[in-house]
Amino acid sequence: MSDPIADNEHTLEESAQILRQVIGFFSKWKLNPTPLGYYVIYEYMSGQDSQLCEFITDQCEKESLDNVAVKQAYKDYLQNADEEQLGEYRQEMSNLMVRMISQIRTAQGDTRKFYNELKKTDHQLRSESNSDLTSMVKQLLDASREVRSSNEALIASLHKSQEEAENLRKELVRVREEATLDMLTGLLNRRTLEVKAIELMGQPTDHGKTHALLMLDIDHFKNFNDTFGHLVGDEVIKRVSKNIRNHVKGIDIAGRYGGEEFTVLLANIPPEGAVSVAELIRTTTEKLRLRIKNSKQSIPPITISCGVSYLKKGDKLTCLVSRADSALYEAKESGRNRVVVETPPC
Repeated sequence: MSDPIADNEHTLEESAQILRQVIGFFSKWKLNPTPLGYYVIYEYMSGQDSQLCEFITDQCEKESLDNVAVKQAYKDYLQNADEEQLGEYRQEMSNLMVRMISQIRTAQGDTRKFYNELKKTDHQLRSESNSDLTSMVKQLLDASREVRSSNEALIASLHKSQEEAENLRKELVRVREEATLDMLTGLLNRRTLEVKAIELMGQPTDHGKTHALLMLDIDHFKNFNDTFGHLVGDEVIKRVSKNIRNHVKGIDIAGRYGGEEFTVLLANIPPEGAVSVAELIRTTTEKLRLRIKNSKQSIPPITISCGVSYLKKGDKLTCLVSRADSALYEAKESGRNRVVVETPPC
């Protein structure tokens, strides 16, 4: 299964380079320097979101990139993350940009002052006698020291800004993960799962293949909590989740639907292939063995029941889930630890 949050670790130098590119990009396209805009273009420059990159690149090639397109890019590709927290980090990123630009302008002013001092000294050299050379050289050396001190301060300040940018980037990644993943299992949370499932359902399928949905539920889960406590119950959920993840590949998606229930959407697969995947998850789950820490006590075998439904023409996600859920209920009623395929569509 593809990780919804791409691996986008950068060094401090890489982060600084991205920030410089963002500033240049805003200048080139005459974009409004808003916090939202900085966030979108920083994500674009980092190259981690392929769909966002494709959209922005296409707008650039058409020479139609403007503030409206930037807002649309945010809405379509980045708005899933928690708005309040992301707003704070985008504002911090904006403030950081402003500070960096201010530092550069200050250094430019100091350099301009040094240049004027050189011109003044050159004029004096042309007009004064040799007896005044010592005084002029001293003035020149003093000006040089001021410029060197200013440049050293700029380097130190920019280095600090690089560290701040890196910390902000890591925070953005963390917030995006929290907004899309179930924190106990690392699978997609229900909201993100439903969004991605709807996207995947719109993808074409090959002849003889379809999209299939699996609804899986841990059998007798309440007994684990009641007998061994909620910490053990959480560990059962995590182990089952890991096993599900191990059998979901490519563009297929898996998520925690709620409690001890999970959903898997298998893309472009023969109907019998979907049943095979469900059976593989079921049989490998019942082989899991857990032992309570600091104890020789083992918990009973873990089993799951599964319902399978297939995407049909005109299906909505709610109908697909409903049929899989009905099949899951039948699996529970007929003895648990089994896979049941849907009855005729709703």
